Amino acid sequence: MNRFKKPFILIGMLLPLLSMAQGRYTIKGNLTKQIVSGKVYLIYTTGSKQVKDSAAIKNGLFVISGKLLQPVKARMELSYKDEAGKYKKERREIYLTKERFAINSEETLKDARIENSAINTEWEHYKKVQDQSRLALNQVNEEIKKSANSNEEDASILSSRKFMLNTANQLREYILSNYVLQNTDSYFSFLAMDQISGPYAEVEKIEPLFKLLSRRLQKTPEGKALKASITLALTTAIGKEAPGFTRKNSKDEAVSLSQYRGKYVLVDFWASWCGPCRAENPNVILAYNKYQSKNFTVLGLSVDCEVDRAKWLKAVEEDKLPWMQIIDEADGNSTADLYSIKSIPANYLINPEGIIVAKNLRGKQLQEVLAGFLGE
Repeated sequence: MNRFKKPFILIGMLLPLLSMAQGRYTIKGNLTKQIVSGKVYLIYTTGSKQVKDSAAIKNGLFVISGKLLQPVKARMELSYKDEAGKYKKERREIYLTKERFAINSEETLKDARIENSAINTEWEHYKKVQDQSRLALNQVNEEIKKSANSNEEDASILSSRKFMLNTANQLREYILSNYVLQNTDSYFSFLAMDQISGPYAEVEKIEPLFKLLSRRLQKTPEGKALKASITLALTTAIGKEAPGFTRKNSKDEAVSLSQYRGKYVLVDFWASWCGPCRAENPNVILAYNKYQSKNFTVLGLSVDCEVDRAKWLKAVEEDKLPWMQIIDEADGNSTADLYSIKSIPANYLINPEGIIVAKNLRGKQLQEVLAGFLGE
């Protein structure tokens, strides 16, 4: 089971539109040139419950209304027969909040105009910023695809690609950060910060931006929850003492991080179901074999659920992992949560004094960083 499907910030707390009150939404639809009759559905999640509101379409017109505990992102679906009697379905995403607004379409639902909705107007603006932030990165990726037949071992080519990717990512982060700076009272600034923090929850990048958000946003329950998440994640920043933990190994014996004091230890978060983790294992084995005689070891921490224990042990055997393996707890006292792990593979390099000195090392970077600390 994959416990790492949700981004760092969007963990049930960014669905509310913080600038608007709870209440009822009402949408008037005019689809006269497209639909004779059918039904419109609005599907969204509130808390752990999925809601499906619906209304009839008559002569291309509909009115749909519903109550919201909090504003949400919803999926609008149309199910209808056209003038030729052909059955069709269409869908698009919209935001719902305490508003009365209209949606008008002469062609498809995708191209429908949303009128008099502040939240959807703001969302359209944010989507344009997102597209702009991705443009440079997409262009670099296209260039890399075109040169895929080049000599991959050519150091100059690899260096050039790395430089282009770094530059594109820096531009992307700059555009998103600028959006936050210009929209310090907007819900969508939270979404921008989620994009900036990335899959490894690099909160060092978003903590300064959070401090610039309006006091009103920071004081909401959602803002307080985000601040707590940032504070927790900063406890595992480079230079901090690694939080201690104790977990059971394959023989059901307790293993503690404190047992590794005096050594460099790579705490490697992985899972049997994680393809990229399994693909990275040979690289970790290479590092382990090269540096184990130089006061270095690896501690594998599986985030497989206990019900998948057999799959975890099978993966250890198949990948021939020689270092200590322990399994995490799924809920309540998870080491992955303690270390703010939101995406795997992930790892932390801890020095003999128990201080985090590097993290999320993959591929050649792992070898390079270890060489810097331990020598060739």
